[in-house]
Amino acid sequence: MSISLSCCKYPPADSISVIWRENLQSLMELVQSLTTGIRVMITDKYNTPLRKANVEIGRRTYGVSHNMAYFKMILVPGEYTLMISCEGYVTQTLKVSVQQQSITVIDVKLERKKTPSFDGHHKKPLEKLSFVNRALTDLNAKYPRQTTLHSIGKTAKDNEIMCLEIGSNNDQKQIGRPAIVFSAGILRAEPVTAGMLLHFASYLLDNYKQDNTIMHYIDDFSIYIVPEFSSDPNENTICSPQLKGLQFPIHEKLNEETKWITNWFKDVNAVLAVNLNSGSRHIEIPFGRDYGKVREQKYESDDEDLLQHLASVYANARTNKVSASTRCEQDSNIGDNSVIHAAKGIGGKRGHPLIDYAYFNTSTLMIDVYVTCCTTDYSIIVWQENKDSLLACIQEMKKGVRGYVTNEEDEPIEDVILSYDMSPHLIKNSKSGFYSILLPPGSHNITATVSGYHAETKLISTPTFEMKKHLRLIFKLVRDDSIIGIPRLVFIIITSKSVAREMFNKTHKINEDL
Repeated sequence: MSISLSCCKYPPADSISVIWRENLQSLMELVQSLTTGIRVMITDKYNTPLRKANVEIGRRTYGVSHNMAYFKMILVPGEYTLMISCEGYVTQTLKVSVQQQSITVIDVKLERKKTPSFDGHHKKPLEKLSFVNRALTDLNAKYPRQTTLHSIGKTAKDNEIMCLEIGSNNDQKQIGRPAIVFSAGILRAEPVTAGMLLHFASYLLDNYKQDNTIMHYIDDFSIYIVPEFSSDPNENTICSPQLKGLQFPIHEKLNEETKWITNWFKDVNAVLAVNLNSGSRHIEIPFGRDYGKVREQKYESDDEDLLQHLASVYANARTNKVSASTRCEQDSNIGDNSVIHAAKGIGGKRGHPLIDYAYFNTSTLMIDVYVTCCTTDYSIIVWQENKDSLLACIQEMKKGVRGYVTNEEDEPIEDVILSYDMSPHLIKNSKSGFYSILLPPGSHNITATVSGYHAETKLISTPTFEMKKHLRLIFKLVRDDSIIGIPRLVFIIITSKSVAREMFNKTHKINEDL
């Protein structure tokens, strides 16, 4: 605040005392007004300062000091309503009376929000599966506008597997938006990973109206949460690095236990999937297995950088990063970056992983994330370590290339296959014509192919992995009016004459018989 005490910029020296006497009373009243207001101290029940707390007065929100978490404001005398909030704590609303020449001191202790207990120590795996389904049902009932509950299949023993789809029911959902899957329990039933995903779903929904970033995630994407994917787990299942789970052969016939899982991933048509496991602390990407030199060369040249980037995004966001001191005992073959190919996983070579199958046979890029050495079954601890990593994966969905495939009349064409460069990973669009592709930096040839239309190829350039927003690319396909190289009209006429001649011959023979 700046106050002019004289009309003259440089008043004469003998007038200074006069100016001082004229303004003394006002200056004293100003000093006294600095002692009118509020001072708020915000701590938890253990008197620990909550340095990320906020104080809302009227329509404005203020942060607290970074050392002792206090807030001070000069206010005119009167009645005020204060709203004290902090992430993870119950918000308090207070009525405060401010008196003249008095600082109202307020000591606020916030209580932690009651976190749902997702760490049930169930005697049998199937009891845990039932618990997971009840938790998903409760979240759906609490947030009906932001969630849809799906029954995605039944195991051989008729046990139901449920999925919670998180995404606001707006018009964009009907038109088309990218999908991401967070799953667990595909290799074996693990309480810690199921609990992690239940905490994650609860966090997203609880903060939908509190956090603008999360609001955009739920409004712009479809987030599928499947905490327990295990197919009739063995009752004696324990956390172990020896993961012997379902088999997903790439070029062979699937058995019934795995077919419904792969069919679900094909139906969801997600851009990215993050599958959680335990028993280690590393991240696996496809595929590192000898499926043929040509395929391997294509993979290495076109998608290696992209998958390494996605895995590194998760690894770098972990609060407890993998290092020599935090590495699990069995992870001697895993470097500090914690990212390896699937065939080089813990315990050496193992069965065909789902991430390899998804890469070659679905639209989804999938990574396997191992979240703990299995020293704890308390998922809240592991969830807190991995929360930022899970959110970072959703952030990656904002990038890449997306658009629509239509005909010349701007009507959507479905079942279109989108391919890029020489990669064997193919993307299928949705019924609305919508598609979304994650791409590594560089120039890419993207081709749209579907029966009955001429294929179209377009060139697009993705600058860096750090691009903040997706690129838009629209395909308008021209109908193919030829059949086996012959114009469709000519082919129909030839076919019609052939059919007519055959009918004439049959009629002539009947007349002769009569």
